[in-house]
Amino acid sequence: MPLFAALRIRTISDFGRFLPGKFWFVMFRIHLCRKYKLSSAVIAVSALMEEFLNILSTILLFVVIFFLVSHDPLTRYALYVFLLLPFPLVLMHPRVFQWFIKIIARILKKEYIPSRISYGYLLSLLSVFFLAWIILGFGFYLMSYSVYPLSLDYFLPLAGVFAISWAVGFLVIVLPGGLGLREAVLSYLLSFFVPLPIAILLSLLSRIWLIGGEVLTALIFRFVK
Repeated sequence: MPLFAALRIRTISDFGRFLPGKFWFVMFRIHLCRKYKLSSAVIAVSALMEEFLNILSTILLFVVIFFLVSHDPLTRYALYVFLLLPFPLVLMHPRVFQWFIKIIARILKKEYIPSRISYGYLLSLLSVFFLAWIILGFGFYLMSYSVYPLSLDYFLPLAGVFAISWAVGFLVIVLPGGLGLREAVLSYLLSFFVPLPIAILLSLLSRIWLIGGEVLTALIFRFVK
């Protein structure tokens, strides 16, 4: 598949996240990939792995920032999260993950596609997701700075709370795009660093900021050939 075609499919199908159930973006992606004759099972498994790495990277970022770099009231929460890290790292191992996929395929009576992906390669992908969340977190810091004066020392804490609030919102299946819950979690965590009214305002603006970025990106790749 050409790179720009993959980017186009990725950005357009992402709007399926705003529908209840969280799985519609996978269905959209499978539909858009039919042109390239890719197996629906391959697309579904890759989407599952993508979201797993996405969530794991946000958890890892939160732990690194508040457990190793920054020491403040959220360090206690980071310790609890740190104690849970071994579970997803074991689950990410190809043998364990393939076993999990095989069970799902059997339950759904779908084709099982074995993968030769290595654990080292998955860890390298995890580092890419980790870096992407740092960049996104810096964007969130700049957006926050435009509303409320914050020193650069707040960059990493804001990146950490922004990432973990996204993960919490995504994991609640019944809420489209984590609507409401993500903002509530982000407001609470931001209140450790800024006044509560400002925290609520920033959490609401972050939703508009993210959707605006997704729409702009989708439009760009929609017309790029």
